[in-house]
Amino acid sequence: RLLASGTPQDVRQMLADSPGNLVLRTDQPAAVASRLLQAAPVTQVRLDKDGETIEITTQSALAVRTALAGILQETGATIRERHSTDESLRNLFSTLMRFHRGES
Repeated sequence: RLLASGTPQDVRQMLADSPGNLVLRTDQPAAVASRLLQAAPVTQVRLDKDGETIEITTQSALAVRTALAGILQETGATIRERHSTDESLRNLFSTLMRFHRGES
C-alpha cells in the first residue's frame, strides 16, 4: 500500500505538522525553553548538560518552529543550531506507518 509519494523533502513537508523531536543550541536555553512550554504544544523540554542545548518533544513541529520566531524576538536569544532528530528515512517511514495505523 502506498503511504506517501514524492521526494523525501516532499514527504517531510506533508508531515511538517506531525509529532517530532527537535534540538536547539542557543545562548539563552532556559528562557527559550520556558517560553516554548508556554507558547507551543510541547510535551517535553530537556536542557542538556552543555548549557546551550534544548531537546524538545512536541505534537506539532510546525507549531514549535512558528512560535520560535516570536520567542527569539521577545527574548533576544540567538539560535546557533536547529535540527530534527527524526531526519532519517527510517524515522520518516516509521512516522508514515504510525499515521497509517492511526497512532499519530
